[in-house]
Amino acid sequence: MKKILVSVLLVSILVISGCSKNSELSKESVKNDNSKKVETVVKKEESLKTVPFSFAKNYFVKNSASEESLKINKIESIDVFESIFGMATLMGDNGTPTVIDFKNQFLVSYIVPETDIKTEINVKNIIQNEKNELVVNLEIKEGEKQSFTSQPFILLIVDKKYNGDVVIKK
Repeated sequence: MKKILVSVLLVSILVISGCSKNSELSKESVKNDNSKKVETVVKKEESLKTVPFSFAKNYFVKNSASEESLKINKIESIDVFESIFGMATLMGDNGTPTVIDFKNQFLVSYIVPETDIKTEINVKNIIQNEKNELVVNLEIKEGEKQSFTSQPFILLIVDKKYNGDVVIKK
């Protein structure tokens, strides 16, 4: 019985060591054959930065905002901002609209056309790519029909040190 157990154990060790040697060889051959591709992938990943942001709260889209202004994704001045959004002050601790410092910050906005469908906009992340663009990755979920219309939107506050063209991806 001991001889069989020792034999099985030795065979297992040989098989495992043989597999690891083969896998090391295959890794080396992949590195040698595709070293340029591996370096390119690493460089691209290093050039992408996750951009921090916060949400501007307690604002609404004005009825008087022009169709053109609703398509603006980057807001860098108080004048443009006030032509599109109004303050929605509410009672309570969290009722004051978020303060925005346009000297040091800009806004990223995405406004959905007026709808009677429940619409939720989720921000996955903002990535600054190698072209210095801010790629805003959104997920838009539509739900049930509502008895009223609304104009869903997001307002993201971003530090000006991450300045670049804004690209929205849904």
